[in-house]
Amino acid sequence: MIRTALTNTLICLVAIGVFACKSRQNPVSPPSADTVDKSQIIALLQGRTTPAALETTFKQYHLTAKGQTSRSENKWIFTFDAATIAPDDLLAKVKAAPNVVEAYFPPVKKDLKQ
Repeated sequence: MIRTALTNTLICLVAIGVFACKSRQNPVSPPSADTVDKSQIIALLQGRTTPAALETTFKQYHLTAKGQTSRSENKWIFTFDAATIAPDDLLAKVKAAPNVVEAYFPPVKKDLKQ
């Protein structure tokens, strides 16, 4: 009984310590416009949704799947015609689509050759 009480107390103290450490971290700021590539959108699609379904939904913006970025997740990278819609507006529409779990602009690839 004493052993159980000590174990429970220790677990509570560790949990409080972890929470206290995390609460002192600086909040994560959203990526700035110069750190993301607004010519592409990465979208995590729900279940067995195909990229063709999203392409059909947003065909007026020439949304085109360029490839799958994660096989374990149904995650795809898309390009679109920025002349037909502002990138931020299309991202908002893709995020709001019922078959999309999440969507975001990919980070800008840094050139490692200098």
